[in-house]
Amino acid sequence: VIEAVGRPEAWEQAIALVRKAGTVSLFGGCPAQTFVRLDTHRVHYDELTLLGAFHHTPTAFRTALELLAQGQVPARLFLQSSAPLAELPAVLASLLDSSNGAVKTVLQP
Repeated sequence: VIEAVGRPEAWEQAIALVRKAGTVSLFGGCPAQTFVRLDTHRVHYDELTLLGAFHHTPTAFRTALELLAQGQVPARLFLQSSAPLAELPAVLASLLDSSNGAVKTVLQP
């Protein structure tokens, strides 16, 4: 299970959903001074692996933006659709529908 929301309740849900002997990648960083409830019995006896994964530093983020801006990374390959900003509510609603396949949508101001 890959958790990428960064909210304690999402961390708890990810740990609850993983299969026996599964791995949870805790990718979304929670705010400081937040805590999660952990079923220690499940972690131990179901042999779960919990991995913290810090995704970037400010320098890495700036470098990534520069590579995108220079065209060295073909960003268009990651994008499935585009929509005007006025359609934001519809775009967010469509993300709930997994049948449309869109994950990355460009919002144009």
